[in-house]
Amino acid sequence: MVLRQEMKTECLLTARGPGVIAISRSVPKYLAGRVKRFEALAPDRRWHHLAKPAFCRAYFGHLLVRLDAQEVWNTLHEIAGGAEPIICCYERPPFDDLRNWCHRTMVAAWFRDKLGEIVEEIEPAAQAQLTLPGC
Repeated sequence: MVLRQEMKTECLLTARGPGVIAISRSVPKYLAGRVKRFEALAPDRRWHHLAKPAFCRAYFGHLLVRLDAQEVWNTLHEIAGGAEPIICCYERPPFDDLRNWCHRTMVAAWFRDKLGEIVEEIEPAAQAQLTLPGC
């Protein structure tokens, strides 16, 4: 019998627990050494000024296209060390397509599209917003 592995997303600034993994280029100083990191999913700093459509093209077309979704999924579970992985970046809900969106939701969509895995946001109010059109 194969156990189903799960994963969640959450804002790095509010996330707690053993499975927290930052997918950002940095973490706040107070979290340094206290959270695990996986920089392979961190966006290029040059993309931070881009509007969402251009960011999506860069993130999916230059970063995610070079990664194997199954390998990333497996690696995140290994990094979490038996806990459920919670992939985190800095943005806080509520999300929208103009001013506040995040790449962790793009990673969740990538896992859904490539592996059929549903990765939900921990904060219930934010979960409904993950279906926003965008990329």
